[in-house]
Amino acid sequence: MQEEIIEGVRLSPQQKHLWSLQQTDRNESYRACCAILLEGHLRREALNAALQDIIGRFEVLRTVFQRLPGMRMPIQVVTQSDVSPPDEYDLRDLEPSEQKIVIDKLFNEARHIPIDFEQGPLVYFSLILIADDRHLLVVSLPSLCADTVALQILLREISAAYEASVRGEQLPPVLIQYADLSEWQNELFEGDDTKAGRDYWLKQDTSAWSNLALRSKRQTQTDFDPAACVVKMDTSLFLDLKALAVRNETSLQTLLTTCWQ
Repeated sequence: MQEEIIEGVRLSPQQKHLWSLQQTDRNESYRACCAILLEGHLRREALNAALQDIIGRFEVLRTVFQRLPGMRMPIQVVTQSDVSPPDEYDLRDLEPSEQKIVIDKLFNEARHIPIDFEQGPLVYFSLILIADDRHLLVVSLPSLCADTVALQILLREISAAYEASVRGEQLPPVLIQYADLSEWQNELFEGDDTKAGRDYWLKQDTSAWSNLALRSKRQTQTDFDPAACVVKMDTSLFLDLKALAVRNETSLQTLLTTCWQ
């Protein structure tokens, strides 16, 4: 019988925790999503080249998670850097209210794309055309590969890669990859310096912890019955407030709540 071998890097402690959580909720894969507003003339070729460069420079964006039979946890396996151009959705002929509905729908779909952790690809891009000089770039990837801070870094890197692509330049290589951090964290947790802490918690009986309740926890329920007041305003004031909300790109409800505060 031929032995199957896969080569990779152990998950970081944070990834192990997320992987365990996902096994108890198999109907939902945890994803990190963001939408980047691009204003001005957009050069599609430069954007595609920038996204390809980002995937190539950051190994975690082209990492899959594979395991052999009997393995409780997968390992990180870095794959090739090919990335398809973003899916495009042209909403330029729609009214702003209609655009918002479609954008919300597309963003929600990006958050629930099925994930093939074994084969990938795990990163999904889509480009939404709002106007000739306004685009939304939607980025979706597993939480195993990114968190909120990582998305902020990814935003800056995409911007820098796009500018470099427009100028015909290349960004310098990344010196430290996430796999390096994973190995360092695992070595840290398994080292002699942390042995005493590990031994202490392994000896603790935590069986009763699931039944603990906060001392301040209230056992009775009360109906939510807030006080309300009605204020009438003339039509001109209403229209002025609505116009103010539109200028500040917010809703009338948010504006009124702000005024109340």
